[in-house]
Amino acid sequence: MLNFDFVLYLTLWESILNHIHLCDKSLQKVELSQDEALLLTNALQNSITSIRDKGIDPFEEDAKKICIRCGITAEFKEVRSRKKKKLSGEASSDEVRKLLIIKLC
Repeated sequence: MLNFDFVLYLTLWESILNHIHLCDKSLQKVELSQDEALLLTNALQNSITSIRDKGIDPFEEDAKKICIRCGITAEFKEVRSRKKKKLSGEASSDEVRKLLIIKLC
């Protein structure tokens, strides 16, 4: 079930997990000092923060390119609006407006 949402999440997580993987591999080295480990973790934090600050737009562009290559429609699917069930005795918003107008007059 490939759709644009799925491809977008894949591109986003691929970037995040790639940074984590590189840091993880470097942290597993035996000859690593505590200072170097601190620098690596700070660099990881900075890179993830920069991904957050850039927003989703660069990932959306990459996902659109992938979708075009794979023949997937590059649009978000429309989500049906949810209807909230009303409990007995609960007034609709139109009825509330009418009651407020009557009370104000």
